Amino acid sequence: MRRAHRVMPSPLVEVVIATHRPDRPVERAVASVLDGTTATRALVVAHQLDPAALATRLAAFGSRAQVLPCPDRTASPAAPLNVGLAAATAPWVTCLGSDDYCEPGSGPAWAAYLARRPVDALILPLWSAHTGRTDIPPVRPGRRRDLHVVRDRLFYRTSPAFLVRRALLATHGIAMTDGLATGEDLAYSAHVFACAQRVDLAPPTFPRYRQTADGPAPVTARRFSLPQLLAPAIHLRQAAWVTELEVEVRAALAVRVVRKTLLPALAAAPAARATELAAAQAELAAWERWAPRLGWALSRSEADLWAAARQAREAAQVQVAARRWRAAARWAAVVPTRPAGWWGRAAAWRYAWARRPGRGQRWAGDAR
Repeated sequence: MRRAHRVMPSPLVEVVIATHRPDRPVERAVASVLDGTTATRALVVAHQLDPAALATRLAAFGSRAQVLPCPDRTASPAAPLNVGLAAATAPWVTCLGSDDYCEPGSGPAWAAYLARRPVDALILPLWSAHTGRTDIPPVRPGRRRDLHVVRDRLFYRTSPAFLVRRALLATHGIAMTDGLATGEDLAYSAHVFACAQRVDLAPPTFPRYRQTADGPAPVTARRFSLPQLLAPAIHLRQAAWVTELEVEVRAALAVRVVRKTLLPALAAAPAARATELAAAQAELAAWERWAPRLGWALSRSEADLWAAARQAREAAQVQVAARRWRAAARWAAVVPTRPAGWWGRAAAWRYAWARRPGRGQRWAGDAR
């Protein structure tokens, strides 16, 4: 008698896991998204690795862990992530670092939530080993469903730790930015939240994405030059879809890029050459033209660094201003430069207030 073969159901969520070195604990990452459910599948992308050797390591997971080759020679994770996203066939996709993992029950929780609310994007709680805290976007207090890209500051979630409807990516041509040394997910996440109609934040009992610090230094972990740090913002500003944003959305995106990409780049980059400083100043001027009132949202310490960088004649002057920015008093980091700045949605004090500890964002399992 012929034995009946068990037919595995089509996955609801596919998880793209790019691995760059053979010493990565990729088995842990795969197991964390497959355990307890048949609704998930892992797409493991072998970046500059032998896919056959990786497939052997993952053989115990059967067809629920597929290995894809990616011979791209760059250190950026964009290429392997795009390989996985392009190969996905499930209704929803997400990405997971090969050093990271999802807490037990993640797959079943995803499937149950999407069955109740088939949203365009579901933001996952992201726990960081470096901070010991769970990170979520600085949304309005008490808001978890039908979030608004501006009012709930969704542009501040740049990590791709969210479930996104695959059709949304395909319809709008959303992908990681190839060719960047860092920040390949800035335009990806911003484009998702700018296009998505229904965005939810996972409930506080939801299993978390855990970003670890227990592995060797990542391939992409290195110090970047000022041009490399500015490149993600330049690419984003020049993207065709950005020009179609409503004025309110464009302003919110500009403030987020200045606050979390441009200012940290100026502060973190090693001393720039004269040509690099001139190029950086041209980029800052371009953002001012793109969103003329972005300065209204900046705090006094942010505005001080911004003005110093715009006017500096040499990189040393920027570094002096960066030290002032890092050492600024708490009030200087939130008080705006003009009275109108108190009322804007993107004001520094609103951002700081929304991110303050103990405002109801605590997740089960956070350190008390």
